[in-house]
Amino acid sequence: MKLIDELRQAVVGYLLTQQAMTVGWRARRTEIRSHFTDPANPEPSEIVELGDYLGRVFTCVGAGNRSQSSLSVGGRTWETLVIWYLNICYVGTPVVAVCGKFIPPTLKEALKVTYTNKTVKADLDVVVFSCPSLRNEPALNNVSQGLSKIDQHVRQHLANTAAIIGQTKTNWKDAVQKPMRCNASYDQV
Repeated sequence: MKLIDELRQAVVGYLLTQQAMTVGWRARRTEIRSHFTDPANPEPSEIVELGDYLGRVFTCVGAGNRSQSSLSVGGRTWETLVIWYLNICYVGTPVVAVCGKFIPPTLKEALKVTYTNKTVKADLDVVVFSCPSLRNEPALNNVSQGLSKIDQHVRQHLANTAAIIGQTKTNWKDAVQKPMRCNASYDQV
């Protein structure tokens, strides 16, 4: 196993233990499997096409009320499904979708937005990143050590690392884009 695959496995394993996935997972799993000709061995094209049906997978479990608690669980469930799906699509590549404690600190620092010496909190729901130097790095069989090693690679190869921020719960324009535009506009004056 490669280090990047170990991270992917840790992220997906962690997400599958969270309430957002455990509640309703049986129904969602059934919905997912219904899109595959052979659920035990889906075709790569069927996995990619599952993205077109991810909304249906999300809503196949009865909708809750519009309370803040229900909206929060729904948002976390959608985020979890997106991360799960992206990681399945990226198996065998140096690309991984992460969240929370799995985001390398170097990327967190690089993605901060600062305006007039104040840091605007960027809500990093999903970070998809590629660090080609990790392609052949062997797994360490220790998630904590693996995360540290991945962060070292990202730091040492930052120029060759690509990152995409995915906002699954908050409008990107409201959360990050406006502060970044203000920062860019005023720093150029």
